[in-house]
Amino acid sequence: MHRGKGSTVVAVRYLGTGEAFDEKRPNMSFVLETKTQRLLFDCGYSIPHQLWSVSTAPDYLDGIYISHFHADHCFGLPALVARLSQDGRRTPLHILGGPGSQDAATNVLEMGYPGILNKIPFSLDFIEIEPGAERSFGGWVMSTARSYHSRPNYSVRVTVDGFVVCYSGDGAPSTSCRQLYQHADLLIHEAYYPNATGKKSHASLAEVLTLASDVAAQQLHLVHLSRKVTRPTELVVPEAGEFFLLSR
Repeated sequence: MHRGKGSTVVAVRYLGTGEAFDEKRPNMSFVLETKTQRLLFDCGYSIPHQLWSVSTAPDYLDGIYISHFHADHCFGLPALVARLSQDGRRTPLHILGGPGSQDAATNVLEMGYPGILNKIPFSLDFIEIEPGAERSFGGWVMSTARSYHSRPNYSVRVTVDGFVVCYSGDGAPSTSCRQLYQHADLLIHEAYYPNATGKKSHASLAEVLTLASDVAAQQLHLVHLSRKVTRPTELVVPEAGEFFLLSR
């Protein structure tokens, strides 16, 4: 895998890599894309403008995966959906997540713009992925596992064109997360705490480094680090706007 500016079979485009209150970095979010499909992962309050700086095409995204319903991972949904409506989208938009994600996403949308679900000229197709099950999304195979977090967070594994990309969302890894991440080509994992704390709400850097080795991940990207600590320079810590190509 390498940083790049071109296009390839599978790519990861970071829109943000920050934690909730980082004034320098947008919320954690990325687009996983192939030549035929794009899926946004998490959509916090600072993400719509980041996305629009990449593309304002109403059909740019095929769907959105929400790992959990904290504000920095989902409060951008109302603005994004409302603008898609204004810009003329007519094709369905898929919203994916773990159990309960349909009700949670609906609540966020209605809170942002009451009545929006009855006004948009395209359908929202909800896909809830139960842990331990596999769901197909446009030829991609997706599965989830629940991490340790203060709200239900569903880490996700995506198999696309022979590559496996895993994303933690927030939270310390559970046993089922460790199974989910096995032999990932790319593991994108939060490492909020710089050192082990014994807390279960987020992962520590040391914990994630050990995890990546244990699950034999080919590449590790560290995201959602605390704004109060120095970011490690010897590891891959992406910034908003970086574009990574997956290759063997």
